[in-house]
Amino acid sequence: MIVPLFSEVELLGVKIKKEVENATKEVKSDIKNIQNQIMSLNLNSSITNNLQINPQLPNDRKIQYLEKEMKKDTFNIEKKINFDNLSDEIIFLFKVRFEIQTLLNEISEKVGFNEKIPIIKNIQILKKNETIDKTTADSILEICKIANRGIHGEIIDKKYIEFIKETYPIIQNKLKNAVEDLYSVACPRCKFVGYSKFNNFCPQCSYVFDDY
Repeated sequence: MIVPLFSEVELLGVKIKKEVENATKEVKSDIKNIQNQIMSLNLNSSITNNLQINPQLPNDRKIQYLEKEMKKDTFNIEKKINFDNLSDEIIFLFKVRFEIQTLLNEISEKVGFNEKIPIIKNIQILKKNETIDKTTADSILEICKIANRGIHGEIIDKKYIEFIKETYPIIQNKLKNAVEDLYSVACPRCKFVGYSKFNNFCPQCSYVFDDY
């Protein structure tokens, strides 16, 4: 507990009691701010530690238990799902985001990256091996940012919706062409069998087999 150091001190005719009390209030305020920051850091750390990119789905036993518990005392509830609060824009953003993820996964699997990775990492890999160009990669990232915000309930300005409507058809075409333009290869070194952007390049071990 912090208490005033002086009840009242007069020095050269100047009273500093008020100054001491003000300083005490400022110190108390600073301590409170530090406590709040520590609590915020602890909370963020806890959330981060428990966050999973692809959390495990519930097993049959848990599904049955949760379903049974949710149905208790709900005999009069009509089994009809209402999505009346979903606007056409939200549905549009979801479709765009879903298709981007689907096309990127298809390309990644063909070039040998079968593990589930975040979409940002997925785009970085495909850009690095030149499966998609930098402008396309950057545009996809921006579209995903906009779509994610809309899907999570944020109000999206019309200009962002128009940006997606103008650019996504081009991106969609490029991603579909990227899938079709991949070559089927069999690497003589690492024995990888799959698809590559080039007919003599292994995406798994980066081996170029010109003379093979």
